Amino acid sequence: MANIAKLMGTPIGNFTKVMGVSKSTLNKIMGMGLSLGVPVSGAVLHIDASLLGTGTGINAATTPVSNLGSQGGSFNSGTYDVVASGIGTKNALKFNGTDQHLKSTNAYSNTGTTLTMFIVQQRISDKGNYSGSLACLKAGDADDYDLARNFTHHQLPTTGNMGGQRTFADLPGLTHPGNGVSAINTFKFDNTNCTHYQRTTSTDTNASVASTGSFDCTDTILAARWYSGAVNSRNNIYIGEVLIYNSALNDTDREAVENYLASKWGI
Repeated sequence: MANIAKLMGTPIGNFTKVMGVSKSTLNKIMGMGLSLGVPVSGAVLHIDASLLGTGTGINAATTPVSNLGSQGGSFNSGTYDVVASGIGTKNALKFNGTDQHLKSTNAYSNTGTTLTMFIVQQRISDKGNYSGSLACLKAGDADDYDLARNFTHHQLPTTGNMGGQRTFADLPGLTHPGNGVSAINTFKFDNTNCTHYQRTTSTDTNASVASTGSFDCTDTILAARWYSGAVNSRNNIYIGEVLIYNSALNDTDREAVENYLASKWGI
């Protein structure tokens, strides 16, 4: 009891030493916004499927998945399902790989040069190398900037803006975790490198490739890619949560978000 009393009366600077976290990180955790529920504030897009009611064949034009971030907008095109216990015990978005996706022209936009994206996902069955999970599009361009192609690929901006001027690369050292395996996939672009971090219940790995050019996104697509002017290359997948930041988070903040997602979704 005496030890508990001492701990409760410990100044925050000393308390952080006991907990093994930095003071800035603890302050963020202690002061996290209730609207986001995550340990790093400032996400411009946050989709949490565990908060949605179940249903099948939902039309995003009439029942959009709301953007809980600070930028505004919603996913307002395409159809989707919300299923119970899609990932672990929580509700998840489910896409059938044939004619379902979510697309928005206003849920997220970025004309800057940095970003960090998180997606909790579980692929149901193989749909080929080009099946999309989380893709961004510059309006008017034929192709997208696909950050989660088959879990193991990036399409990277080359000289100029990414639209129509991108290259793709297999990231060394990363393999698809397998159908039915829940994973957190993080993609960070710091204007020099694009790094993919992947976490499952049994693995935690990352790989990075160099890139040049700038990131410029006006549309966002879940469970599909934008190719030759149309939504296609759909994925058969569960998606639990998506978080996007307009900055390249440092390792401390990135790991704080990943730890939050891992604890929440049992990964």
